[in-house]
Amino acid sequence: MKALVLVEPFKLVVEDREAPKPKSGEVVVKVDTCTIAGTDLRIYAGVVKVKLPLILGQEFAGLVEEIGEGVEGFNRGDKVAVEPVLSCGFCRYCRRGLYTLCEQLKVMGVSADGGMSQYVKVPAAVLHKVPESLSLEEAALTTPTAVALYAVEKADVHVGEDVVVFGAGAIGLSAVQLLKLRGAGEVVVVEIDEAKRSTALKLGADKAIAPEEVDQAVKKPPAKVLETTGSVPALRKALEIVGKAGRLVVVGAYGREANLPPDLIVRKDLDVRGSWLYPHAFNISLSLIAKGKVKVKDYVKARYPLEQAEQAFKEAAQPDVVRVALKP
Repeated sequence: MKALVLVEPFKLVVEDREAPKPKSGEVVVKVDTCTIAGTDLRIYAGVVKVKLPLILGQEFAGLVEEIGEGVEGFNRGDKVAVEPVLSCGFCRYCRRGLYTLCEQLKVMGVSADGGMSQYVKVPAAVLHKVPESLSLEEAALTTPTAVALYAVEKADVHVGEDVVVFGAGAIGLSAVQLLKLRGAGEVVVVEIDEAKRSTALKLGADKAIAPEEVDQAVKKPPAKVLETTGSVPALRKALEIVGKAGRLVVVGAYGREANLPPDLIVRKDLDVRGSWLYPHAFNISLSLIAKGKVKVKDYVKARYPLEQAEQAFKEAAQPDVVRVALKP
């Protein structure tokens, strides 16, 4: 099979590897679509340090190809989305249902090989069946939607509460739609790129503004703020604008330390929450996409084979692009 391997920062190689064989409890998936996420771009650029060589890819879906012993509920040819979180199931966090905090946690595409290959072997427990009505490309975008869903749940937005979302990437755009489903009041998106601001408005944002417009456009401090960009200046601005006794949910992956004002958190009596991965949110997110409640179809701007991965990554890094898809 062909696999896209990151051998060093900015260097991707298509390798011929032996196709995986499933062991007991495992399934081999023939990958249809793997989208390039922000984390993939940061690993590719060396901003996020991981052990190399590595097959990237956290956001992928495909067809069941081969089924290992003891696996029930799946048949060859089933459409599936992969929740790329590998946990032990036995540590103190897994026993509490907090499997994304597993003491032996591995995330496919980060600390284990991911979905940018023709075939992937995974535990059957991380597979989610995709309705026939839903495309596999849309199903691959369950991962960023699940990140957004968990963050919105962390924000605990009440009906009518105003929210500011920093970033209109896949996570931010999904968050906008989920916030509206929860009955949020005014939802304002802060985004550098004009095209992404336009997309945010189409998907339900009440306002979409550039970062330099925040102070003028956000007159009333919002009750809740979500920071999805991984930008330290955005995180700092989020702390500044959130209302007193408000809540800031930090979703972005920063890859570096941030010098933030702790006195601001104390004096405004803020609740600052981290939001890591998406425990128990994946299947719900897939269902919301399948029902048309969260629209992800237009996130993907372009599609490339593995052999054109360098071009795909360059395009994915452009500020106006939400997602680019690889088709192994």
